[in-house]
Amino acid sequence: MRCNLKNSLVINSEAGPGGTRIVPDTAASFLSITACSIIAIDGISFMDFPGRALYFWGSSQITIANCNFLNNGHYYAKAAIFFEWCNGIDIHGCILSGNKTGIYYGEMDSNIFNYNLTFLENTACAINLLDVRDFRIDNSIISGSPYGIIGYGININVLCNNIFNNGENYAIMDFPDPTGLDGNISVDPQFCSIDPVAYNNYFLQGDSPCAPGNHPSGYPCGLIGCKPVGCASVGIEKTDWSKVKQLFK
Repeated sequence: MRCNLKNSLVINSEAGPGGTRIVPDTAASFLSITACSIIAIDGISFMDFPGRALYFWGSSQITIANCNFLNNGHYYAKAAIFFEWCNGIDIHGCILSGNKTGIYYGEMDSNIFNYNLTFLENTACAINLLDVRDFRIDNSIISGSPYGIIGYGININVLCNNIFNNGENYAIMDFPDPTGLDGNISVDPQFCSIDPVAYNNYFLQGDSPCAPGNHPSGYPCGLIGCKPVGCASVGIEKTDWSKVKQLFK
């Protein structure tokens, strides 16, 4: 699907990402947008695209909300969402997991805002920045990738993120690791599921450091990630093999 030189494009799902899924029948991007403005995409799951699920070039005022991007970009070394020469980006409330790269920003002008996102187990990196200006990410979880955020740019701001258990959490040129500052942490998010990607369960335990009011340093971040608390705390206690065997008698 291609859209060139159009304005005010809105794609909204009635059923949300759990009930609205787009799976490819070709290697091309599902939606390729060139020189457009005022674009909104809400409540859709994009799954198993060999290349990019969404591609934007020379476009502005783009909002992507409450979407899932799962297992995209592996055969053509692309990102699930790919931006070039764009500005005015707002991405929030989305899950990006199992992709080659979650989001790629290349030669970006200004006003790139990401918040309340969950990135898990993307096989190259969560976010790749190439010469961007005015990039910001808040209240997001990034975990389980070789790189969390990689690249370079000008005026990069990170606030209240949990970037944890990546090969390298921050690999941003001339940008020091902000962990411990401005609410940024690097601790186990404590999801309800032991394997959130396999079971598509990204909800948080009640005692998660990403849940509102649980920040390890008391920083008033509110929710970190895209999903709220969905289960009680999961208790762990030591035992021995004889007690385990009793459970199956």
